[in-house]
Amino acid sequence: MNRPEETVGALKNPVVLLAICGAVTGVLNATFMLYDVAGTKHLLGVFFGICVAMSLVHLKLASVKQAAFVFVTFAVSWVAAYQAALQWSDGFEELYQVGFPTGALGAGIVAIGFAVIFPSARTPSAFLRTVSVGAIAGLLLGLDSPYFLFIIWQTLVAASLAACISNQAQDHRQTTG
Repeated sequence: MNRPEETVGALKNPVVLLAICGAVTGVLNATFMLYDVAGTKHLLGVFFGICVAMSLVHLKLASVKQAAFVFVTFAVSWVAAYQAALQWSDGFEELYQVGFPTGALGAGIVAIGFAVIFPSARTPSAFLRTVSVGAIAGLLLGLDSPYFLFIIWQTLVAASLAACISNQAQDHRQTTG
C-alpha cells in the first residue's frame, strides 16, 4: 500500500492529475449526456475544462489568465466536436465513422490551445500524438455508450497533453523545492 506522501506526490505529476481529471469528468459528462440533465449537452466541455484549468493552476504551471484560456479552449473543443458529430452523422453508416474525425477535431483544438500556453506542446510529435489519441478514442462513439467514449477519450487526451508539460512541471518542482 502506498504511503500518503507517495499519493500526494503522484498528484503533483501533471500526467497523473490531468488523467484523473479526464476520468472523473468523463463519468460526470457521460452521466449528463446519457440522462440529458437540464439540457446540458452543449456544456459538457465545461467540466473537463474547469478541472484541467484548476489543475494547471494548482501545479503552478499556468496563471489564472492562462488557465482561463485553456478552459475556453476545452469548451470550444467540445462544442465543435459535438456539432460536427451531429452534422456529419447523416453522412456515415456507423457512429464510429463519425467518432474518428470528431475525436481528432476535439483533440486538435485542445492541442492547439495547449501549444499557445506551453512551448513544449508546440512540437509536431506532441500535436500528432494528441490528435491521434483523440481520433482513435473517438472510434468508441460506435459503441453507443457515452461512458466508454468520455472516460477513455478525456483520460487519454488529458494524459497526452500533460506529457507535453511534465518536464516543465519537474523543472518547476526542482527550482521551487
